[in-house]
Amino acid sequence: MPSRHFTIRVEKSKKVVVGEEDAVPEAAPSSRVPQSPSPVPACSETYADIVNRYAPEELGKDPELRTLLQGAAAPSTSALHWSCRRIEDMLTRDRTSMAETLEKQEQAHREDRALHQQEKHSLTMELADANRKILALQDAASKRETEDAQARRRLEDSLKAHAETQAQLEESRKAHSDTSVLLDDMFHRVERMGRMIDESHATALRTQADYSVLQARMFEREAEYEKRQDELRTAQRQLDQKTRETTAEVNRLRQQRDGVRRTLQGVRREMECPICLGERMIARV
Repeated sequence: MPSRHFTIRVEKSKKVVVGEEDAVPEAAPSSRVPQSPSPVPACSETYADIVNRYAPEELGKDPELRTLLQGAAAPSTSALHWSCRRIEDMLTRDRTSMAETLEKQEQAHREDRALHQQEKHSLTMELADANRKILALQDAASKRETEDAQARRRLEDSLKAHAETQAQLEESRKAHSDTSVLLDDMFHRVERMGRMIDESHATALRTQADYSVLQARMFEREAEYEKRQDELRTAQRQLDQKTRETTAEVNRLRQQRDGVRRTLQGVRREMECPICLGERMIARV
């Protein structure tokens, strides 16, 4: 790829202007490409250098930035500044996305916890009701046993009372069986609730791990951004030093040009004067 040459001049307002020698004026920049607020000197970095240095996984996915940098042997430093701003925007979007994701996960966790609390409260109320029923049944059974004892003592007196007592005992056994079935169902519900709580805890742990990974990535990107800012400041200082050296060299060349110009003007005046020419010829003879 042919090399490109740049010229630097310092105006009276002490503004450094950088341009390309014998270059065709560039077209007006697209409104979609952010422009630097002040003229920024160009650099010699290529598109590959920029992609390798400034987050290649992000810049390679950005069609606008790739279109801006491709085909430019020496992209301007404004493009580098813009790429840094784009990387900062990407970091901001990543942080916003991570915060939104974490907030959604926390909201889902709170909703799950509230649902679990409601189910736990409902199961607790049902268990308390079942305990009250069990106590009532136990009291009834005690009373029935007392009645059975009285019935056995009165067995000789009344067979009819004994038959009724036997029927009541059968009903009590049936109620006890129903109570056992209810207790088994309550036990299964408690087991399901425990599994749901374990799953919710595992989900919370996974969410915390994901947040730690995202936070580590955010710190890495912030460190990389600070490193790029330091490199840009170093490049700016080097460019300022080069500008001062170039300005001194230009002043020195101008002084040499003025001396040569005065010498040429003296020679031209001597050549235009015929008398002076004749005198020089006579002097030579």
